[in-house]
Amino acid sequence: MIDSRCGLHCTGCAYKTSCGCGGCIETMGHPFHGECPVAICCQEKGFEHCGQCPEIPCALLTAYSSDPEQGDTPHGTRIAQCQKWQEDSIREKIVSLRMERQCLGGKADENEYLCLYRDMQPVRNVYWNGFGQPPTLSFRAAFDDIDFNRRRQFDRKLVKGRFDGGNLGWVEAEEMPLFLALYRKPIAFMSFEQQRILDLIEQMGPVTIHQIKEETGMLVKQITPILHRLQEAFLIYEDQYEADWERGWYRFDEMFPDVNSDAYTRQEALRIVLPRFAYRMVWFDAAMAKSFYRLPEKEIRTATDALTREGVFTAYGNGFMLTQDAEALPSYSPKKQRSVFAVHRNDMLYRAEEPRLKALAKQWTAGLSYDCEPLQYLLIDGEFHGASVGHFRNGPYDLNDVVCDLADAEERREKIIAAVRQVNFGKIPLRFMGKRIE
Repeated sequence: MIDSRCGLHCTGCAYKTSCGCGGCIETMGHPFHGECPVAICCQEKGFEHCGQCPEIPCALLTAYSSDPEQGDTPHGTRIAQCQKWQEDSIREKIVSLRMERQCLGGKADENEYLCLYRDMQPVRNVYWNGFGQPPTLSFRAAFDDIDFNRRRQFDRKLVKGRFDGGNLGWVEAEEMPLFLALYRKPIAFMSFEQQRILDLIEQMGPVTIHQIKEETGMLVKQITPILHRLQEAFLIYEDQYEADWERGWYRFDEMFPDVNSDAYTRQEALRIVLPRFAYRMVWFDAAMAKSFYRLPEKEIRTATDALTREGVFTAYGNGFMLTQDAEALPSYSPKKQRSVFAVHRNDMLYRAEEPRLKALAKQWTAGLSYDCEPLQYLLIDGEFHGASVGHFRNGPYDLNDVVCDLADAEERREKIIAAVRQVNFGKIPLRFMGKRIE
């Protein structure tokens, strides 16, 4: 709670009762001892507290903080408090704007959804879900986006490929040149087996894995990694629709003859996708972009540096924001966040913070004696504060517990459990915060 201009806590102050002091905020800079120069300075500049002033710590505030008789113990305590208030305020604004732009504060109609999808590419389907399921932006659409993307997939408006770190994802067909520049892994020297399968697809395609096995005598476990490597090189295309095991493999250039694989360099492509990422995340650092795009941090920093020089980005703390957002943030009024989402591990918000969330999950589950792999992560009031844990299975997961680091977790237990049940086919977890649910 902000209860002073300078960061000195009024709450609990002895003078509040003994002198009837209302504090510097209530008295407009005139507490029990008279006019306070720090409070007057802050008010005249239009700030709520000194932490909002770009000159902090100024000489005046420093002098008050280090005064031998009335100063802080230790010196600088009130300055640190003001800085924390400001950090908390900025974080609140970033979280609010991020939830808004992620369409988690209000669901997207079809037009907004298409913009959202474009910015979140490559998009994946729900983590540990059936193969063939279309991609989805969970919780964000005002309509059934799985069915919507199934139709786009069938019409080949969405293209399946191996993108970030070799993971399967879907991008819009017209954006293929952009993502080829980011993720294509050419094969410098093709093995005999790779060439054999590629030739077979060219001569007989589309072919299924079963047909490749019959023609070559190779085992499925030998064929599969070869297909994946050829897919990473964007030499072949997997035309998977619904959950059909016998899906066809085509030559990529046969299916998409108009795609120019040399339209962009990787740096040019990064300078296109990173502003999109910044818009949806509001604030990010290089580690978050690396986690989401699965590209070398050095290359990401080269692109962010170039975008900063061009004025597209503004350095903000140890990260970046779009310059227009950095300029607008001080006057932005955040919306109070009160929501719970159980987010799967292919969601953009998880993917952007995967290393940090994995580390947190180890803390949340330390000492648990049962299977406690994170199944979904709890996005509570716009920030991650826990997870549903158990064991993945083909079918209903083993939902062993719900862990949460919020002080009021028990008070919010009903809504947290409801969010977990929503994405687990109504299944009730065995425990909440380690205690059995009867």
